[in-house]
Amino acid sequence: MTIKFKPRPLLLVVLLAVILLILGISWVYLASPVDKNDKKDIEVEITKGISVVKISNILKEEKLIRSKTLFKVYIKLYSNKTLKAGNYMLNRSMSLSEIVEVLEEGSKFDSNTLKLTFKEGQRITDYAKVVADSTNNNYEDVIAIFKDKNYMSELINKYWFLTNNILQDGIYYPLEGYLAPDTYYFKDSDVDTKEIIERMLDEMNKELTEYRVSLGNNVHYYLTMASIVELEGKTLEDRQNIMGVFNNRISAGMHLGSDVTTYYAFQASMSTKLTSEQYNTTNPYNTRPTSKVGPPIGPICNPDLTSIQASINPINNNYLYFVADSNGKVYYSRTIDEQNKVIQDLISSGKWNGEEMVKMKEEIESIKKYATINNVPIMQDSGINYLTNYIKKHNIKHILEIGTAIGYSAIMMCLVNDDIVVTTIERDEKRYLEAIKNVKKFKLEDRINLIYKDALE
Repeated sequence: MTIKFKPRPLLLVVLLAVILLILGISWVYLASPVDKNDKKDIEVEITKGISVVKISNILKEEKLIRSKTLFKVYIKLYSNKTLKAGNYMLNRSMSLSEIVEVLEEGSKFDSNTLKLTFKEGQRITDYAKVVADSTNNNYEDVIAIFKDKNYMSELINKYWFLTNNILQDGIYYPLEGYLAPDTYYFKDSDVDTKEIIERMLDEMNKELTEYRVSLGNNVHYYLTMASIVELEGKTLEDRQNIMGVFNNRISAGMHLGSDVTTYYAFQASMSTKLTSEQYNTTNPYNTRPTSKVGPPIGPICNPDLTSIQASINPINNNYLYFVADSNGKVYYSRTIDEQNKVIQDLISSGKWNGEEMVKMKEEIESIKKYATINNVPIMQDSGINYLTNYIKKHNIKHILEIGTAIGYSAIMMCLVNDDIVVTTIERDEKRYLEAIKNVKKFKLEDRINLIYKDALE
């Protein structure tokens, strides 16, 4: 006997509705902006006679659309006009319909238009050079405008996010950190510097308005911290975690200890090798000295939107330290011992940041130089090598040292392994105080116990 199944109309209707719902959701997603927060202009050239297929390939390669197929289908269903040849400025915050509308209307791009690109993470001085190199304004005049306090006061009255914080004594450039990195277009090279500045502030206004409630009256603080995490981390997640670390250190009454602030304090290029004296110089921007608790006086670069988001919405963690390897991967630690172990592991695996190694060597050489100039007896290299090798061979963990002098040998012993603890005694007050400073430079306060006393008493 043959049994025949007849399709039920209701089941077919439900199945069709589900299919249509899935297609509708897919359409909405694929037609949406690739990244609604990415408003950076991308120049696209549409040549005369080019096919829709090739246009879809170009747009997909530039990550301006999600689907080449949907682009072609959309053109067939909804476009009644020819896509016109020309040079277009598009961005990833545009939806599929917006991009098609622009291509239908035709390019308004003038080949004589001035294009200025200001990169995230750069300083006012870098931006001034961009302006001077591409316009009829000279560098000195541009810098003078950036420092003009009367003009800054006018801008404070015009933009809600600018406050008198930018006019504090000690601030190098009032608008540092407040200019939105992006590519901007102007009529020609005769553009006025103030027009450029205010265009960038207009863009910053757009970016910050969404976060106005969260920013409250602390815009200067958030932009200052955003400028630091911009240079310390590469990804949004790392920047959020690093901001979490900084919050923890501030809450604990610790200094931020961020090297990038020292570079800004000395207006030095990040490729420059700074000395230990520079790292420990007191400056409103420099957060390396242990005496400097809290953020620097102002931003140290112009951060992008993700860094601002990270400063506003950090990842809450219980870390107090972080370090990056030679590939930029960031490692987080709760204690200085954990941090030192991470560093030892990175050194052993060959992933230790070469720049950090240079800094450490410079600190060591600085101690040796001080000893020579001030006639302080410290162990010679041959003695240090013998001592550290002996510690390694016998796996010594706890050491008592009589006569630390300026802390040199105690530091060298602790650098052998992250679980070594040294108790050291010094009777000379001047040397004892110098030893304290040197131990702090290497962040070994938890592992080197300095005692000011005569060991023979």
